[in-house]
Amino acid sequence: MKPEMYDIIDKLVELDAEYRQAQRDKYPDGVTFPGKSGNEMMKDLLSREKPAILEALDELAKDEIITVMALAWWGRGDGVAEPGATFSAVRAHAESIYGEGSVSYVFGMPLSKYLPAALERGHID
Repeated sequence: MKPEMYDIIDKLVELDAEYRQAQRDKYPDGVTFPGKSGNEMMKDLLSREKPAILEALDELAKDEIITVMALAWWGRGDGVAEPGATFSAVRAHAESIYGEGSVSYVFGMPLSKYLPAALERGHID
């Protein structure tokens, strides 16, 4: 992993934690949108105000988003990143599915939880 990714990770963890806390403060009982799919809910939320975490994700290059997505999976430790997997295989999978919705997908993940867990898990080549 490129050394500058560690600075990116630190910033994303900070921004994600701030955003999630603000959401908990604003919506202590959660947010629901009756009759809407997850994608519709995300679009509705994003149309209101662009959070700093989303702005930061939007500024990342494709390669960096792929790495963040792979790190989040690595930190979560299930699915393609289950025990026995290699980080390079997880990253290759992230690269293979990267597309138009990748930034929104990553935005929806608890990066302040998963990214530190990924670094703690280690074996990131």
